[in-house]
Amino acid sequence: MTKLDLNAKYSANIFHIKGEENFAKLVDKYSNGTVKITVHADSSLVNGNPLKAVKDSTASMTICSSPIGRYGISNT
Repeated sequence: MTKLDLNAKYSANIFHIKGEENFAKLVDKYSNGTVKITVHADSSLVNGNPLKAVKDSTASMTICSSPIGRYGISNT
């Protein structure tokens, strides 16, 4: 089984989180339980730059509304 952590900047009661939780359920369903995603609201998984956390493998995935350029992250 593959376990992934999804860092989300929004509060647990915001509709964005509901969509991310639904995404996690669909991944579980369509992978026949072989992929599990845990959604972490309020950026509880990451302190600081969420994109750098993914790049450094601190977090598996992140959802953020800021443009990538804001964090100075490039794809190189």
